[in-house]
Amino acid sequence: LTLAAVRWRYPSSSVSASCAGELFGKYLQVAAAIEIQDYITPLVFIGQRKCQKVLITFGKPVHNYADEGIVGIRELELHNFNKDHALQEPIIDSDGQPADLAVDTDVTTRWEIDSSSPKNLTVDLGEPKYAWGVRVLFPSNSIPMSFKLAIANSSDDTAAWAADENFTVIEGYSSNYVADLYIITRFVARYVRFVFISTTYNVYAVRTLQVFGGPNYALGETPLAVKSWNHSTYETVDGDPDTFWLAEPMSTAAQVRIDFGDVHFIAGGVKITWKFAAENFVIAVSRDGLEWDEIYAEVGNVANITHIGNCFTARYVEVRMTKPSRLNGDGAYAIYGITIRFDTNLAHCKTVSATHFINSTQFLPFSANDGDPSTIWMPYQGATNASLIWDFED
Repeated sequence: LTLAAVRWRYPSSSVSASCAGELFGKYLQVAAAIEIQDYITPLVFIGQRKCQKVLITFGKPVHNYADEGIVGIRELELHNFNKDHALQEPIIDSDGQPADLAVDTDVTTRWEIDSSSPKNLTVDLGEPKYAWGVRVLFPSNSIPMSFKLAIANSSDDTAAWAADENFTVIEGYSSNYVADLYIITRFVARYVRFVFISTTYNVYAVRTLQVFGGPNYALGETPLAVKSWNHSTYETVDGDPDTFWLAEPMSTAAQVRIDFGDVHFIAGGVKITWKFAAENFVIAVSRDGLEWDEIYAEVGNVANITHIGNCFTARYVEVRMTKPSRLNGDGAYAIYGITIRFDTNLAHCKTVSATHFINSTQFLPFSANDGDPSTIWMPYQGATNASLIWDFED
């Protein structure tokens, strides 16, 4: 292996690659990058390495989500430089002159052309070929500031090279300062062209132009993460008050569904302990997952704990969040825990009737001074410190 490429969703400020030649061997750091700003980071190894294991170590997060650092990787690629499609292939500049020194085996030679106007450098790979990246090595005294990478796949019958209008730009640079540049980009093309636009030097020059093909050795392998995203919905019911479910970043709406496995009578209520409370949400229940009843709705919620005292019979309980709180900065949804209490007392929340009862309205405090000696006031049965207060305002 000679290169690892990290395609970021949320980059870290630094990243390094280490290689172990044996399954239980010691890791040796072979590449690193710092002050990361781009969303694709190539890690070029110190020489070619035979690795049984590759360790990618991430630094501090660049971005915060809901006031906490976050790192996200779209893809990790592992490659070598064994397949260079451009090596010693036909190559010309915009003046129609051969530029063989840019694709020879000697990195000390150089092709150059005056920089009085934009210039092209085009290599013919012979046929359309898959590539995962391009390397261009500039002399340290001739680094172009602005240039584009373009590709084409066909030429007409009257010309050996593709016409300018057949090229499609796939990458562009406007403030380049890197002499040895690795461009990680996937494409299939026969013609690969650099379009040089501006420089502070008198010439455009290239020591080496390489177009890399070959497999991605990381593709399909199962990585092991020491600290992986672990904020699944299970975290809401694991009984641990420190774990939490977190919705996908930037979610506009989210749902959490709990399945009891069977229909149960619930009389102990529902409690939601929020990490990042939903401002608007609904609690819905269902016996079969098809027909739903909304038993609770909240608009403008800012509380971190929600108690719902409803009694219901259901197999499924669903929390439907439609508007995140703006108080956490990123509009995130997160829940520490959901508690749904069963009740073994089947009488709770049931209809009650009796053949005889006393109407409590007969014993109101007003009866003590209504002028009618036949009416009475009584405190509730068993009261030990009952009292009446007369307030004479005037």
